[in-house]
Amino acid sequence: GYRAKHQYLYYPSAQVYFEPARGVYFYFSGGHWSVSASLPNSIHIDRGASVTLDMDTDRPYKYHSDVVNRYPPGHGKNYDMHDKKPGKGKKPKKN
Repeated sequence: GYRAKHQYLYYPSAQVYFEPARGVYFYFSGGHWSVSASLPNSIHIDRGASVTLDMDTDRPYKYHSDVVNRYPPGHGKNYDMHDKKPGKGKKPKKN
């Protein structure tokens, strides 16, 4: 079966990826993607609003246009990028 080689936390509000296994961030700055162990002071992430992405690449930005379309700013629940129905299994609360 399929097995992702890399797992990332994606922060939709800042469009930043973090790879916990290597402890590095991927972010767009100055017209290109950068990789660093820390973010520049100009980029702020909401650690409580991330999406878990499993990918088969060490360059998560390779699929950035797809990721942004699927997880626009404001998204913040943990979903698997390969889930066809991100909300499946969750039942709405009754009032």
